Amino acid sequence: MVKAFHLFPAEQWGDRADRPVTVAICGDDPNALRVTEILVRGAGAEAAVLGGLDRARQLEEAAGFVIGLAFKGFDPRAAVPHVPASASAVA
Repeated sequence: MVKAFHLFPAEQWGDRADRPVTVAICGDDPNALRVTEILVRGAGAEAAVLGGLDRARQLEEAAGFVIGLAFKGFDPRAAVPHVPASASAVA
């Protein structure tokens, strides 16, 4: 079992030339995680495996935070720190 594809509404999957969607994934089965990563890349997004299913609750809480901001008219991207792609690869 894998938890994925729950955070972004359909309209945000459109024109993402500025920054691709990152799909947070949690799962305990390595094979299921690999298949999900392939599906995520096939959808034009980046996969971020964040741990086992014990972290799925955190994904739900993050989704609630993001959705709450959006419904109040705020841009959730402005509430989450962004690390430029050039700085995200740590040696």
